[in-house]
Amino acid sequence: MLQSSIGFYEVQTGQSIGHVFCPNLASKLAWLEEVIANQLGVDLLELNLRPWLESRGITFAPGAAEMELTRDWFGVLSVMPRYDVIETEEKK
Repeated sequence: MLQSSIGFYEVQTGQSIGHVFCPNLASKLAWLEEVIANQLGVDLLELNLRPWLESRGITFAPGAAEMELTRDWFGVLSVMPRYDVIETEEKK
């Protein structure tokens, strides 16, 4: 089912799926992401959140700067950037 959905997406958009990322998996199910990627023949998406956030103008207080940003933080951190402001600044 997933493979056929991906095929449909690729035909409709002309773009291919290159990576898999499952942000809401419980830690006991983390193995599932790798199985899905292997079955689809694509790579796992490796995230380096700190540079991405900083590129969006999000910085950290000194105490928080040492915190490890694991994939578990992706959901909450992904809603912080103001994409409309960044998009406007990039067009200038």
